[in-house]
Amino acid sequence: MLDREALIQENIMQGMSEGVMTIGLNGIINYLNPAALHILGYRETDLLYQNFGMCFFDREENDAFTQAILDAVYDRGHAHDTIVPYSTLQETRRLRVVTSYLQNGAERIGIIVVLSDLTELTELQDAVKAMERIRALNEQLELRNTLLSETFGRFLSDGIV
Repeated sequence: MLDREALIQENIMQGMSEGVMTIGLNGIINYLNPAALHILGYRETDLLYQNFGMCFFDREENDAFTQAILDAVYDRGHAHDTIVPYSTLQETRRLRVVTSYLQNGAERIGIIVVLSDLTELTELQDAVKAMERIRALNEQLELRNTLLSETFGRFLSDGIV
């Protein structure tokens, strides 16, 4: 039976909206929480205890994602934090990928990957930018209409203008 601390940690991992995945130094995926499976678009049996390379390297559209993981392996000096596109079979998402070494005391035992799905946030940011552009274009149009009205209003009746 799990001790109290392990039970609390497991409940936290299961309830997180961020995905958590650990990969051993041998390349085997050792842990995925439900959010990681959802974000990556896989079932647990597809990834758990499988070789990371065998699961992800054949998907060229996800090269930036796999490179983010490889960067953590090859650059051991610090944690990595990047935003990458990631394609599931249904959609393309924008993921924030934070990676660092997983340690047991001073011994490095693997890589920990924290995934956040930023797709909705980036879509909202894009929509806000589009609305701002529309607002600017509308202001330009109103300015032109005012200028036309003032210019031709001197010479023509209001109905024609």
